[in-house]
Amino acid sequence: MADQFQPNSQVLNVSLWSVQCFLGISFFMIGVTNIFTSNEDLIGSGFTYIAHVPAFVPKFAGISEVLGGIGLILPAATRIQPQLTVWAATGLMLVVVIAIIMYSWLGEWANIPSPIVTGGLLAFVIWGRNSKLPISSR
Repeated sequence: MADQFQPNSQVLNVSLWSVQCFLGISFFMIGVTNIFTSNEDLIGSGFTYIAHVPAFVPKFAGISEVLGGIGLILPAATRIQPQLTVWAATGLMLVVVIAIIMYSWLGEWANIPSPIVTGGLLAFVIWGRNSKLPISSR
């Protein structure tokens, strides 16, 4: 009977890894899209904020998202500088906060829930990997 239940730390570890992988892959894919798609095509796809920012911003955001996505997974998976995972999540949290500010500024209220949920997931990773269940270096 006792074998049916996992210890809380194992459940937390699986949850953290699941969220890290989901967010890491998502941010990586979004970042690649921002880097390799023209600003005009991005605006046509519904990213209307791009019309209101300098031309380099979507590419810079894309690079930040790609690096952050990699940073959510790779340092923890290799156990080489695993604290970089927390820093990557913190940097992506900044990207999410900027997105919320931009959507608010443009009055695009329907777009705000997604970055709020993403921010909550990033906060979970920051909390889990920083204080509750950090990964030790090799």
